[in-house]
Parts: sequence; structure tokens; C-alpha cells
Amino acid sequence: MVLTLLTVLGAVADEGTQKAGLKKLRVYDFEYRWLPVVAANIGTENASFWTMPDAIIMLTETNGYEAPFKAEEIVANKKDVAGNEVVVWTMPDPTGLTECYYLAFVTRKNGFDIYTCEKTLALEDMDANMCILGQALNDGHLSYSDVPIPENWEKFIEELEKMKLITAPEQEDPMSGFKR
Repeated sequence: MVLTLLTVLGAVADEGTQKAGLKKLRVYDFEYRWLPVVAANIGTENASFWTMPDAIIMLTETNGYEAPFKAEEIVANKKDVAGNEVVVWTMPDPTGLTECYYLAFVTRKNGFDIYTCEKTLALEDMDANMCILGQALNDGHLSYSDVPIPENWEKFIEELEKMKLITAPEQEDPMSGFKR
């Protein structure tokens, strides 16, 4: 599949660490800005694309950007949840706030929802191992709830199910009005 996406991403990492000719994306920009652009352009008939992090990394480079991760650092797992295909990426351990432990790509009738499990601080208990469940959108992201960091990708899906996010009906993107 040949796919060219046009995107404007202003924030890049230190140029000294870049591959020749590529702008290195920060983790936040990759997870919350780049992946929603990809999701909006690949179509549900290509849902298996999410099971291949190496294809996403290659697509990123084809568009002039260097991903902050190597494909082998991302582990993809797939599960059917109530008739919805869900692919979960287990990410490298986050080093900064808002970086993801997990990303879930949920196939919908007209596109994909991207749910996140991101690093955060539990201000009431600084020793607590908490994360924020959220959603990456076309032009921003939502934070839904703080929960204990899931032990694995299947526990992440269970947290999303508890909040009824995977089985939620189709809805308009609340941040941009983009109809899937």
C-alpha cells in the first residue's frame, strides 16, 4: 500500500539526533498528532495496518519525519472486543509526562478511535502508580480518568471496557467536529 500524507508538525526534537533529512518527532507529537493523522487517512479496510508498527514507522519516514521509536520497540497485539477490532501497542516505558504506556486503535464503522494510557503524576499520592486514560483526536486529546497503571495490554483493554469506551456508539470527534 502506498500512502502519502501531508501534515504540518512544528515541534521537532534536537536536530543533532536526526536521521539525515528527517525531522525527528517528539514522543508527544508522534502519539497525539501524527497517529491521528494516519488514522484519519488509512481507511477501515486497512485496519491490519495497526498490527504492523514497522509500516507506521516507514510511513512516518516517507513523509519526512523520524519516529521517536524503532519499530521493534513497539509490540502490537490484537483482540476482538464485542465485535470491535482492537489493536493495542505496548510502548517503550515512558520517560516524560503524557507519554504513553499503551495505545489502543479501535476500528469503528467510519474510522478509528485511538485511546491512550499515559504517564501522569498522582498529586494526592506521589508514590501511586497511576496513569490517565484518554483519547488522541485530530487536533488535541481528551483525558478521561486516572487509574492504576495496567499490568499489561489486556488489562488496559479491561480499563477501557469498564469506561464503555470500546463499545461506545459512533460519535463526532468532540475536539474538531470531524465526522468519522
